[in-house]
Amino acid sequence: MIVETPRLHIRDLTVDDAEFIFGLVNEPSFLEKIGDKGVRNLEDARQFILAGRWASHRERGCGQFLVELNWAETRLACAGFSSERPSMCRISVVPSCRSTGGVVTPTNPRAR
Repeated sequence: MIVETPRLHIRDLTVDDAEFIFGLVNEPSFLEKIGDKGVRNLEDARQFILAGRWASHRERGCGQFLVELNWAETRLACAGFSSERPSMCRISVVPSCRSTGGVVTPTNPRAR
């Protein structure tokens, strides 16, 4: 566990998150805004977690983490920092959680 709040857990990605990652990186909005990561099946998703840039925090000290509701163990998003732009936090949220008002983005600055 990286961080725990009354509502959220932020933790390292594991291969057990492969199904979530597979769905997230193949969402139309992810493909449009971030790009195709070549994840075509669950094994690709496992390799993406183990060897891809989402595991870069092991090598570079920054990368992506999983964000989930602690009371329901519901995976919500991946969030983290990029070594290319360390001052920028990137958050990828699954569509079913985007309208909850809990994500702070440039288009939703008052969500807290």
